[in-house]
Amino acid sequence: MPVKEISNMMQDNSWLLIASIVGLVFIFGAIADALRKSAQSRHRERTRRELFAYVAEGSISPDDAQALLNATAKKPDWQKKVAEMVEWGSISPDDAAKLCDAFERGATKASEAVRKGVNAHVNATNSKAPQP
Repeated sequence: MPVKEISNMMQDNSWLLIASIVGLVFIFGAIADALRKSAQSRHRERTRRELFAYVAEGSISPDDAQALLNATAKKPDWQKKVAEMVEWGSISPDDAAKLCDAFERGATKASEAVRKGVNAHVNATNSKAPQP
């Protein structure tokens, strides 16, 4: 095909070409984002398993493992959201204070639950280990 015919075809279907390019960019972006999230999840799980192994062999204490897990965990920005709700008038400042207290108590209970889980894992691992 001569160059002029190709040029005319591209002008006639230029919207199709642009839409195809934009679509491909979005598809590749979605695939790249999915791969990134998958790698992050794998890394996070590997870190948890390694921490459990260190606790099981006695290299670190369960409290230290819990502190490391908490340090690397994503922290929700709930305080900012509660402040926005007060600003918008959705809830009163008194209700916001009660909500913040409840969140803090819930975080403490969650930490205790994780610590108990780590201890249970260590006890189960130690009971299965052969005794010298």
